[in-house]
Amino acid sequence: MPGWLAGALALCACAPAPGLSSLDEVPEILAAIDVDPAPGTVEVELRLEPSDLEILEGATTPGLTYRDLSAAERHLLPGPVIEVEVGQTLSVWLTNGLPDQETTLHFHGMRTPADLDGNPLIRSGIDPGRTMLHRFVVQDPGLYWFHPHLFSDEHVELGLQGLVVARAPDEPRAARERIFVLDDVDLLPDGSMAIVPSHQDHHLGRHGPTVIVNGRAPGRVRAIAGATERWRFVNTANGRHFALSLGGRTFEVIALDGPPLAEPVSTDLLDIAPGERRDVLVHLGGAPGSAFWLETLAVPRGDRSGSWEHAALVRVDLEAGSPGPVVQAGDFARTLERLPTTGVATRRVVLETDLHDRDAPVMTINGATWPFGDPLEARLGDVEIWEVENTSELRHPFHVHGTFFQVVDRDGVPEPFVAWRDTMPIAPLETVRIALRYDAPGRWMFHCQIPEHAHMGMMGDLVVRE
Repeated sequence: MPGWLAGALALCACAPAPGLSSLDEVPEILAAIDVDPAPGTVEVELRLEPSDLEILEGATTPGLTYRDLSAAERHLLPGPVIEVEVGQTLSVWLTNGLPDQETTLHFHGMRTPADLDGNPLIRSGIDPGRTMLHRFVVQDPGLYWFHPHLFSDEHVELGLQGLVVARAPDEPRAARERIFVLDDVDLLPDGSMAIVPSHQDHHLGRHGPTVIVNGRAPGRVRAIAGATERWRFVNTANGRHFALSLGGRTFEVIALDGPPLAEPVSTDLLDIAPGERRDVLVHLGGAPGSAFWLETLAVPRGDRSGSWEHAALVRVDLEAGSPGPVVQAGDFARTLERLPTTGVATRRVVLETDLHDRDAPVMTINGATWPFGDPLEARLGDVEIWEVENTSELRHPFHVHGTFFQVVDRDGVPEPFVAWRDTMPIAPLETVRIALRYDAPGRWMFHCQIPEHAHMGMMGDLVVRE
């Protein structure tokens, strides 16, 4: 088993999925409508606005959503999925429909120009009532997601999440593809979300006992027995880690955060930290009329406060029918450049926490809170090693803007395979070395992906100069 999964498996406690007497269908995420019919372009018009959501049946939950102005459906959690091909120009118009807060838009994992990355230090936020165009050429295949980088600790929790599926022109197609957006919320008796952070929220990120899939409570999907499906996962939770299991069935991993792997990786456990994605094939063996569960196992939180609990997510009901064309995981493999790890400069990036003040914990990178630290300086095209040390007993998913990176080793143990990533989990007291190349000029953020940690200071800037 790959080293990036073995640690999670050792810490997970397996339990059978509970029987749920009445299960709704897991909602499909609606595709954004392309308003420009010209070839080579995709243009979408979105409006950020307050919305009434139905997370639990019969209950109204006030939230925030990205609404597709060309679609009939108004209130979507998560927001629409934008479908685009590598090489196409993507144009996203975003209107800020909030009455009293500005916003920005960050395409998590996508390589965009620096002034479209959502950093408020580069470009001021979108004022209430104003519209901003985000236009860039899509460079990489993969599943990505977008969210604000202002007030993100509250706004992402309230529902400001959207998706981008970027395909390579020669990419194989499975007979059925699904996207599962994994999240959790803390619902009050009146149906609203608990947003004022508790002391534990400062440690873990805002979280709650209600786990949701595609914006609703756990449900079911119908699938053809014997088919092979492509499933994409994204963890949009503020703090919860997921450890996905199919009860002994296998995930064939074809990509992590972005472009495909050089070779697929087989595993029975997918560990997904906040902000991460996974792209897998699943063979649906079994007799028509049978069912199995996608579930998340228990994962230690990392602050001595127990674990993210086990939960059933999706029941897969197998039905008779034609399984359609067969795809193999190896069909998606692509040549992957391995970045050099010797003869290049090394930087040290230290993640620290001070939790002594219960009301105002402080989290820093290299001793400074954002935006008061000195930015790192780098040259366009250079490759470097970052030695990222977590000195705390908290878990920190670490996210770098503007480029992908490759994990070299964890506490000296080599990573078993090479993958392009933009987010990685760092366990308590762990040191991870990553190799990255500075692909684009500009000022880029790097930070803990738990928004509460970033807002408490665990964020830095990297300036790449030509």
